[in-house]
Amino acid sequence: MDDRIVAIFPPESALRKPRIRPADLIGQSLLVREPGSALHATVQQILGNEALQGDNVIQLAETEAIKRSVAVGLGISLLQELAVQDEVREGKLIAMRLEGVDDTRQYAYAYREAATLTTAAREMISLLPGVGRNPSAQTTRP
Repeated sequence: MDDRIVAIFPPESALRKPRIRPADLIGQSLLVREPGSALHATVQQILGNEALQGDNVIQLAETEAIKRSVAVGLGISLLQELAVQDEVREGKLIAMRLEGVDDTRQYAYAYREAATLTTAAREMISLLPGVGRNPSAQTTRP
C-alpha cells in the first residue's frame, strides 16, 4: 500500500500557499511523533536533525493528538496523507505536499502461512487498497 507524507496546517495558517518547501517549516512550532517511531525517522530525514531540536518542537505519542493539536492552531506537522484525509475533507486541516523531497511511503503486511487468520484479521486486510478479498494471495514469505 502506498502513502505519502504531507505537511499539515490549520485552515487559517499563514503558511498556506501554492508551494511549500521543507525550509519553510524551519522555526515553526512543529508537532512530531516520538523518537523511535518510523514517522519521527521520516520527518528527521526530510527536515534534518537540527529542525527537531529546540523549544519549538513538541513530541506527541499519538497521531490523533497531533492532528487535533494542529487543527486548533498549536503548530504544524508532517503526517501520512492517509491519516489526515478525513480532516482535510471536513476542512479541519490543510494538507500540502512538500517540494523537493521523497515523500512516498510503502506499507506491507505479512503473516505466517501456517497461521489461521481470525475473521477480524481477514476483514482488516481486505480493507487495504489493492489487496481485495483474498489475503492468502498477498502472502509475504521470508
